[in-house]
Amino acid sequence: MARAIVFDRDGVVNEAVMRNGTSTPPRTLSEFAFVQGFEQLYDHAIQKGYRLFIATNQPDIHRGLTSRGLVNAIHQRIISIFPKIEEVVMCDHDNLHNCVCRKPKPGMLFYLKGKYDLQMSESFFVGDRDSDVQCGQLAGCSTVLVDHGYPKAKMNALPTYRVSKLSEITNLI
Repeated sequence: MARAIVFDRDGVVNEAVMRNGTSTPPRTLSEFAFVQGFEQLYDHAIQKGYRLFIATNQPDIHRGLTSRGLVNAIHQRIISIFPKIEEVVMCDHDNLHNCVCRKPKPGMLFYLKGKYDLQMSESFFVGDRDSDVQCGQLAGCSTVLVDHGYPKAKMNALPTYRVSKLSEITNLI
């Protein structure tokens, strides 16, 4: 069994875009930018022997705020620059669908565990929201919250680790 680091996308891999006091995904390719420190974290994780994945909720597809084509283009850009990310798994459902893949439910992580034979107790889930922390905990991972100080952010779960920037994670893994 392998150990992995699973990253949330928006706010961890790429910058979230603030709209009306809420962090949102980029809605155009011109809004897309990598989070400072992601490249160094990626390189460090590879050196430490972790397999790398992204698990992301993208309900804006269902809400009509973005297109599947744009989301796929963003994923392709990420993979083209960071090819050791083996897979991007995505839930495009909204809350009303009550699916097993939408974080905080751990369906995407269980999918990765099964497909890639991952040892979740030796793995990390890195996110910037309470739903990421809950998802990682339900899947049996250590969790890292990248605390951007988002307004309106509520925390119902305590992460294993809390950092204010990605570079701090290299000391944890």
